[in-house]
Amino acid sequence: MNSQDATSVAFASPKFNDSIAKKIFPPSVKKPEDYSTKSSAELFYYPYFTWNVETALPDGKVICVRDGCSCTPSRPKILTRLVHDINHKTLLIYRQYQCSVLRKQGESAGDKGEGRGFFNTVDDQFLQRLDDSVKNKFPYVLSLKGGVSYDLFNNYVDRCFRSDIGLRFTLSEISSLRVERYAELLDIFAKRSQNLPTDLRPIPLTLESYFEGHKAPDPKEMTALWLKETSKYDDLATALMKSARVTKCE
Repeated sequence: MNSQDATSVAFASPKFNDSIAKKIFPPSVKKPEDYSTKSSAELFYYPYFTWNVETALPDGKVICVRDGCSCTPSRPKILTRLVHDINHKTLLIYRQYQCSVLRKQGESAGDKGEGRGFFNTVDDQFLQRLDDSVKNKFPYVLSLKGGVSYDLFNNYVDRCFRSDIGLRFTLSEISSLRVERYAELLDIFAKRSQNLPTDLRPIPLTLESYFEGHKAPDPKEMTALWLKETSKYDDLATALMKSARVTKCE
């Protein structure tokens, strides 16, 4: 998106640090029309979600993902990725850590601990170590580099694979909802700009530019996420098939 570098740490860091300082958990998606009350141009920034899970943990300390390791992970670093909510993309902001034990081992070996024991707070390995009351507050199912919200997954992705609606219609429906959101933002933009002198009024982002940053999920990503999320039922399905009995109807 032209108006915002989606991977900018300069943008993400203050948002994350503020969420940690305020200790508001569970977090929620913050939309620019809510967090930006002055700048009209900022209306077209990505909504963001800060996964500040540290505030829900004892003493604010994360858990190392290595089995049997009780270290306090170090080197916190803020990361971002774009994920899909129903009618927009969202900037997901979270932290990466490093196992302190592996870091020290690496430093002793002369490699400064680089490449050893890194993990982040949205990794499946990390999430599975949390209490359900905390883990279930994470609202996304993730792919290698992206992801979709569970709202989008349950209402659109899962539905299109379990019915005759089809993937193409589902993607078209999501795209239509994102065009509607652009129209809503354009209306807010006009109201905020109407009192400015004509020569000082900012130019809104075009629909084409906005939509370039909010395209519907890629079909391959949606398929991969559906297979990943439904794979948890494989063992149950296998057990049911083994225990099932077929009765001949006369």
